[in-house]
Amino acid sequence: FKTNLSLAFRDKPWYPIGYVLPKEKDALVADVRSRGAGRTNYWIAKPKGMYGGTGIQVWRGTDTGFANLVKESCAASAPRSVVQQYLTDPLLLGGYKFHMRIHLCITSLDPPEGFVQENGQCLFGTKPYTLSPKTLGTSFEPPVHLTNMGLNATEENRTNYLRKKAVIGPGQQLRVTP
Repeated sequence: FKTNLSLAFRDKPWYPIGYVLPKEKDALVADVRSRGAGRTNYWIAKPKGMYGGTGIQVWRGTDTGFANLVKESCAASAPRSVVQQYLTDPLLLGGYKFHMRIHLCITSLDPPEGFVQENGQCLFGTKPYTLSPKTLGTSFEPPVHLTNMGLNATEENRTNYLRKKAVIGPGQQLRVTP
């Protein structure tokens, strides 16, 4: 679960700070307030048991909708979730967010030995990346901020998915070859 990963990697310098709600609500609120209106005050809210980007939203910390989301996380019926600092300056290809899937099979820890699958995947968002308020919060646009296929290859996003995009071309995947 995202909640467990957030706790396990909490002190790692390569993992953005995250808070498990509702338990760490007060610490999140204090952190959000301390950041003011700058570029470090953007947050990504991730439901605990969802996958493929379902239910994820990106918020500006000063947005009243974000404050309501955090407040509602304390309701008895609310499932646990993670709110994590959003990286606002990601590496882009052709103006689009992306992630890579490279599969590794570790066969021994002592001595270390592993094998990397010959082909990997590079998956992209299908709308150019922006921090425009029109793509955040209650108006959240997954194809701008998320690279999951299930959120990009939809009927509603057909035009963006099929459009020939810089570097990517049509679709949203490139094969990573040696």
